Amino acid sequence: MQCHHVVRFDESLFVNRERARQEFVSAVFSAGLPVYLEFHGVAGMGKTELLKWIAANPGREPYVAAYLDFEDAHFYQPGLHPMLAAIANQLAEQIDSGLFSRVRALLPEIIERKRAQYAARRDAAAADLREIEAPLIQAFLDELRVVLTWRKVALCLDSTEKAY
Repeated sequence: MQCHHVVRFDESLFVNRERARQEFVSAVFSAGLPVYLEFHGVAGMGKTELLKWIAANPGREPYVAAYLDFEDAHFYQPGLHPMLAAIANQLAEQIDSGLFSRVRALLPEIIERKRAQYAARRDAAAADLREIEAPLIQAFLDELRVVLTWRKVALCLDSTEKAY
């Protein structure tokens, strides 16, 4: 399985983030329940590199991680399939290539059904997309539940503008 969204972490850019890294580790591993952390601030403070560090270093802690940069044009299309595929691919690469096999098996069919829907009706409703993607979403959730029985999962979603 090939992952098209490889995390490119540059160690030289990861400076002055030790406190945030410790906050992440202690928050995620001290709680038994799911945790939501949001890192925010002005551009150039290192939030993106922190997310990339979290995603690139799961071997140091008992978690797996996926990083999605929403500035990537690949995600600018209707539906969830690009995001679910990227997350499934990254997690499977870290754990076991056999994980998320149902998701990977459903993807070509889902993509083709979406193309056919748009070819037939350019004004496809959100409800149509939900119906088409429902089996994929269910397969993703079922397979993610298996992972969550023995690992924490960090989803690093980067949606802010870059400092360049």
